[in-house]
Amino acid sequence: MRAQRYWRFILYFLLGVGLRFWNFQNTLYFIYDQGRDAWVFDKIAQGHPVLVGPTSGLSGFFLGPLWYYIGLPGYVLSQGNPYGICLWYMAISCVALPLYWYLAHRLFKERFWAILLAITLAIIPGSLTASLMIWNPLLSVPLILGAFIGLWQSRIRNSRLWLTLGFLCLALTLQSEFAYAIFFIVPLFLAIPWIRQKFDWKDFAAVVLVTGVTLLPQLGFEGRNQFIMTKSLLKNLTESTGSVSWEQQFRQRPTQLLEATQHILIGDTNRAPYLFPILILLILIGGYFALQEKDNKHQFLWKLIVLFAFLPYPFYLLWRGNNGYFFWYYLTCHFVFLLPLIFRACQKIVQLTNKNQTWTIISSAFIVFIFLNIGAISWSNWYGTSYNVINNAGLYKMISAVETLNQWHAEDGDQPFVVRTYTANVYTEQYDYLFAWYARKNNLDIPSTVQSPSDKTWYILIEVSDRSAKVLFDKWYAEATTQGRLVNQQQIGILRLEKWQK
Repeated sequence: MRAQRYWRFILYFLLGVGLRFWNFQNTLYFIYDQGRDAWVFDKIAQGHPVLVGPTSGLSGFFLGPLWYYIGLPGYVLSQGNPYGICLWYMAISCVALPLYWYLAHRLFKERFWAILLAITLAIIPGSLTASLMIWNPLLSVPLILGAFIGLWQSRIRNSRLWLTLGFLCLALTLQSEFAYAIFFIVPLFLAIPWIRQKFDWKDFAAVVLVTGVTLLPQLGFEGRNQFIMTKSLLKNLTESTGSVSWEQQFRQRPTQLLEATQHILIGDTNRAPYLFPILILLILIGGYFALQEKDNKHQFLWKLIVLFAFLPYPFYLLWRGNNGYFFWYYLTCHFVFLLPLIFRACQKIVQLTNKNQTWTIISSAFIVFIFLNIGAISWSNWYGTSYNVINNAGLYKMISAVETLNQWHAEDGDQPFVVRTYTANVYTEQYDYLFAWYARKNNLDIPSTVQSPSDKTWYILIEVSDRSAKVLFDKWYAEATTQGRLVNQQQIGILRLEKWQK
């Protein structure tokens, strides 16, 4: 009976998980971020805990270590397998699926709108990207959902515990995407009396306490390193060192915010250029109707949606992280609050026109048109990134390159194993980790990345799609191949493997 009662959710959850894990072998990337993280996991597993997480958009400022400790079980369970690490994080991201379902059914009483919203939250490009790109903004999706639900529950249950849980999730979101959560935590802290419908100093004290607990590792790091992050933060705030001027930022930032919003809603597609302006209009209409909600049980819920949906945008106009540059992934999880407003607008349009048959037909056709377009774009995005993906620089190709170079080395007998690696951004930690993992797994030599004058054989791995345009590459390649002759070469995706001998 229970399975029959929840069959819709079970089917929804299984399909959502299936879409994310489908063809993962060819879908997954393993870029510098993953290589850096894997080395940290290795360090922690060897008994050397870390107090800070990845670098943030502010020079010299580190995120909290949540990303590393959540990923550590995946590293341990898979014995360092890069696929295991990535799949573990993807599994963590699937926590968002039941939260999508729960939120959608709290926002809409009608099952049709609730299920359609839950499905759309699970399949739009931003949602799938958030699950498949294995970097720290991934955690911001379930965390910000937890924060939102916690604050909402604190009102309807009159509960300080739920308020504290909501701010705990919000504080942890700072460790996932600092440049997103920072714009929520201070305004929402000031809004506690509105959330709780009363002023109580114990509410503020509880929130300060739980937020402070999440900062303890970073504070420990500060104490051990002469407050390096505090000094860097003050330097960023007081010195004009940005690569982008204020005039340029104010001119570009509105367009950048729109482009980032488009990216999370409909992806980088030009197939429906008319759709995004319509969605923006629907968001504004939905915001208006959300604020006009008459149902006492839903008033606060919809007002909270509006607050979360619009709050970051004015702050981003002044955000100077990353030297004034702006990246779409700051808004990784923001579709969670924009989509309900789109649905709210569509629902109200149908309700307002249902008394006139002609307008009912027109409005219904419009709504069908909108969701057919969203569905088609979502399908096209998933098809191109998962089902029929061409990933010439992905994890599968990288491991294939590592295996091939190890095979070449095995054929050379007792020669030292030397591999010179080049990538467009010069970072090579991801390849260093893959070589080390493969060597440990197969009891082989870990290659050296430094070539000595006595080496008679060495190998080159190049990850550059257009070498001819790389001035830096030309200099590196000339140094790496001097006094040698090319004796073997192979192309794997965009990865070029070469064997050189004196």
